Amino acid sequence: MDQLGMSFTGLWRYATRIAPALGLCALAALLYSSFSTAATDREKGGSPPGHPRATGWHWLLSIHLLILHIATTLFPLRAYRALGNVVVEMRAAAHQVSISDDPATSTCSHPALRFTIILPAYREDIHTLRTTLDVLASHPQARTCYHVYLAMEEREADAKAKATRLMELVRHDFFDISFTMHPAGLTGEAPGKGSNESWAAKQIMRKYSSQQSGPEVVVTIMDADSHLSPRYFAQISKDYMALSKEERAATFYVSPIVFDRNSHQVPLLVRTADVVWSGAGISTMYAGSSVCIPTSVYSVPLRLVERTQGWDTGYTAIGEDMHMYLKCFFAVSGCLRSKVIYTAASQFNVCSGELGIRGYAGTVAARYQQALRHMWGMLDTGYAVRHATAMLFLRARSWCCHGVGRRAPFHLKQQ
Repeated sequence: MDQLGMSFTGLWRYATRIAPALGLCALAALLYSSFSTAATDREKGGSPPGHPRATGWHWLLSIHLLILHIATTLFPLRAYRALGNVVVEMRAAAHQVSISDDPATSTCSHPALRFTIILPAYREDIHTLRTTLDVLASHPQARTCYHVYLAMEEREADAKAKATRLMELVRHDFFDISFTMHPAGLTGEAPGKGSNESWAAKQIMRKYSSQQSGPEVVVTIMDADSHLSPRYFAQISKDYMALSKEERAATFYVSPIVFDRNSHQVPLLVRTADVVWSGAGISTMYAGSSVCIPTSVYSVPLRLVERTQGWDTGYTAIGEDMHMYLKCFFAVSGCLRSKVIYTAASQFNVCSGELGIRGYAGTVAARYQQALRHMWGMLDTGYAVRHATAMLFLRARSWCCHGVGRRAPFHLKQQ
């Protein structure tokens, strides 16, 4: 029986992992059955001329297409609603949160709170990284509570020299600055942003363990070209310090992103793709939404990072932002509090850096490769199905054993 159970568990995990592929196969089978049934019906003379008879397969295909059309229509409507809410809230936040140039009066300089900022980089231009660090250093609270981690990759030949140079240039602009070097060739680890973040997070957990006495720590993830307003950290600080310890450990902070700094220099195809990508993230930020999927920039309390054992590093976690959100969601048994920080993160559109036709083609090709990496996020479908099933099973068992109103603790396993 144990061997049978293990075989079923393995089959279930494999089936959920390839859920997107199974969905495409099911759609292909539905299309084949619909068209082949119509052809067979005509050959047998089952339908009068001009009046084809709909079969069950035709009805299923019609329902599927109807659902697709409804979803396609609802997405821009939801995005438009969320965008209006984000604009209104950003205006209100800009008036409510004022940041003094004096660190002693800054809401972010609370002695019991520190921000560790992970800046993953692989073959990034040193000027891009320096500019991003300069923007962070311009925040009045940078010297009192920002500990920046340059999450570099060992595969990059001059990564250590680049990180050392950057640290020398901005060392006195932050509370602290460190760099980590993700080793190459680790078994089961896919090179990329998530692996770099995971390696840096391990160093953070060793230095700022929640079991030790010291300040509360919030881990912030951002891209190498992300420019954040000081209001981003001020709003997190204000919200964080107003919560109880239990609420702090179950709160996930997200921010809208905008591609605004070089949109006039990239092809229309790239601008359109990035606007849709940005809109997809913003579409979950409407008033009353309890699920807000992050895109590129987000913050997680260190307690929650420790509870989830940090970022996953396998190929199924290449879409690290949504994957980490799901890990946190299931780690607290679905009781995750999503908090939108109403200040936009400014980013670059992907660009080849060349001019003319060659530059146009290179930029489009680079955006296509970026889209392929985004598509790896489809693997989170199976991850969500597996953990949602486990969570619901535990809740049902708790309900049967203890009655309504009690929730079983949900311990996330590394998968």
